[in-house]
Amino acid sequence: MAWPRRNSGLGIATVLVFAFLYAPVAVLVILSFNHSRLAAHWTGLTGEWYSVLWHDELIFQSLANSLVVAAVATAASVVFGTMAALVFARSRRRGRATLEAIVYLPLVIPEIVIAVAVVIFFALLAMELSLWTVIIAHITFCISYVIIVVGARLVAHEQPVAVIGILDAADLAFVTVDLAHNAPPRLSLKT
Repeated sequence: MAWPRRNSGLGIATVLVFAFLYAPVAVLVILSFNHSRLAAHWTGLTGEWYSVLWHDELIFQSLANSLVVAAVATAASVVFGTMAALVFARSRRRGRATLEAIVYLPLVIPEIVIAVAVVIFFALLAMELSLWTVIIAHITFCISYVIIVVGARLVAHEQPVAVIGILDAADLAFVTVDLAHNAPPRLSLKT
């Protein structure tokens, strides 16, 4: 099989875009070795700031909190988002368009607006802000993405499988969502 000819201009443009995106990160890494506290004033190389970093308990507590929020919010969003996508895929009731519009709202509304709204909501409920409120806020934001992605996969696989009559929609959800793209080809459905 012959490889298609590649456009060298596209390759150069890709390299330039990645250089533009990663240049600030490279500058940040270089400036992290600056002895001065000010980024604009270079006084010499040092590893002092990394020593301070490794001995700061607040940094490690923040890292642990971030990992807990990420793990719990991801797991909950995947579980509840998949269940909601199954409901949307099988439901043909009135009001479905309104619910789908609500699902798309977190994609359209800026994140800062959602964050302020969630904080106001927790204040109205007289809830003390904690790690759990942060997790709830992240689930609120992430669940829409799961519903949209899983729902799109269900719709894409539901029609071909229904035509050949192998599975009903409930079986389809458990087989195709994960196996169709992540499992070896012998486990995926061929249509």
